[in-house]
Amino acid sequence: MNDNSTNYSILLGQAFKNWRNYFAFLSIQNIHDTNQARKAKGPHNSQVNLLEKGVLDPKKQFWYSLEEMNKEIANEEKFLYIKNITLRERLVKAKPFLTHDGRVANRGDFVLMFLGMQPIRKEYLVAKKAIEITELHAINISDFDRTVFSGYATDEFLDKKEAWTTLKPHLEEVLDDNTIRRMKSVCAGQDDWTVKEVKFFTKNGTSDTCIVCDAFEKWTSREMPPVLSIWEKGSKMEWPLLAA
Repeated sequence: MNDNSTNYSILLGQAFKNWRNYFAFLSIQNIHDTNQARKAKGPHNSQVNLLEKGVLDPKKQFWYSLEEMNKEIANEEKFLYIKNITLRERLVKAKPFLTHDGRVANRGDFVLMFLGMQPIRKEYLVAKKAIEITELHAINISDFDRTVFSGYATDEFLDKKEAWTTLKPHLEEVLDDNTIRRMKSVCAGQDDWTVKEVKFFTKNGTSDTCIVCDAFEKWTSREMPPVLSIWEKGSKMEWPLLAA
């Protein structure tokens, strides 16, 4: 079945990224933090990043680590060794990476897929359709932004002005001045993001990352939920769990 015209390392990388985002709902950092908590030898965030780009030159240990992590996701029920409650809840709900015939993939399966000698599960290769951004999504995102802003400010005994002063430098790294002013009015509860703005941020509902969430993570030193969860359930999320 191996076709010399196909780069199977890139194909597996795309499949792994789709599995991570849409079936496990884990960020690359989530995977790294989980494996550190397990005192495992990987996979580390740099390895996962290279795998998903299709440029990883893996050593034998990588495949053993990937198998161990996948089995842990499949078999562990409570993940009590994970101190971060949000991450723990994500792991409990996460689904393991499966083979084309429905088994929990082991190191041999991953190697064969990497070499193009075993089919990859089709649902991992199908690009997710863009989500049609609606007013509800804009409200969910706006409410989520306010929840994080006010929740962290309360934890740190900061008033709104002080909180904004500490958040703004992180936003300046990724947003222009006009968008920062809009963010300020959203966090203050004076306005909501518009559908047009959310479409721009989310690349018309196709993005699985969020630059504002990245800024929030740097500001709070907390892991933010997957962006799809925020779009759909942001208004229901409460600080500090940020789960709905």
